[in-house]
Amino acid sequence: MRTLIAISLLSLFSSASAAVPGGKACQVAASAVPTPGLESLVMGSKSDPVPSAARLTEAQIDKLASLDTQLRAALEALEARAAKLPAGTRGARAANAELARQDLPALVTRFLAEAARDQALVFDFEAAGEFNLANAAALAAKSQGDKSRWCPLCLAVRRGVEADFAWKAGEFGALSPEQEKEAAQLAAARDELRRKWEAALTAELKPEQLGCLRQAQMRWLKTTLHGAVASGMRSLGAPKCDACATTLQWKCEFCSIVLGAVDEAKSKS
Repeated sequence: MRTLIAISLLSLFSSASAAVPGGKACQVAASAVPTPGLESLVMGSKSDPVPSAARLTEAQIDKLASLDTQLRAALEALEARAAKLPAGTRGARAANAELARQDLPALVTRFLAEAARDQALVFDFEAAGEFNLANAAALAAKSQGDKSRWCPLCLAVRRGVEADFAWKAGEFGALSPEQEKEAAQLAAARDELRRKWEAALTAELKPEQLGCLRQAQMRWLKTTLHGAVASGMRSLGAPKCDACATTLQWKCEFCSIVLGAVDEAKSKS
């Protein structure tokens, strides 16, 4: 199916629209695939300054703007197709009874995946210290039954970041089998565009630039994780918050963020 998607996307690229107003730098800073931290590398920032060597060059901006023009046209076409499907209730969440049966790591993955589903994130899970309990060595230890070397919440966060694009509960109304197939194809196509942009950034940016972008994205991730978990857990009520807060041992920074969000949700439930 991905081959068919790629063919259809190429046909969209050939008729890509002109760049967005404001010039190529503005276009890349506000890329069609949202990219936390990229604006500072393009435009600079007083509140979050980056070293001059980490700013994107004109050649890099030109190359990324060209790709963004293609992706922007493709995304607009996908949105137009999605708009033809029966509309659902925006902001609706899956039935609480279903979510209430899931443990905290599964909920963290789900809430974060929803919040980050269309964001271009370029983390290096092997190099980021925050993920040292969910990297390859940790996963190997997990498979060998070593419970001390890995962290369920750290792994849950990684899975949320790596999750494919998926439509949110209630985003569409009742769908026929053909419409369900169309929705699945649209989700896969959107995810392919996001991965294409992520791959381009990883390939095009120099190590210092990529390092600055990853630092900014880690800050974004921690803030987003707290907000997504707090909002999701609040919808499940104080008893579920209580149950989740007492089931896991603190092991990593993500544990602190998640359990803090659970406490916040409980206080506001």
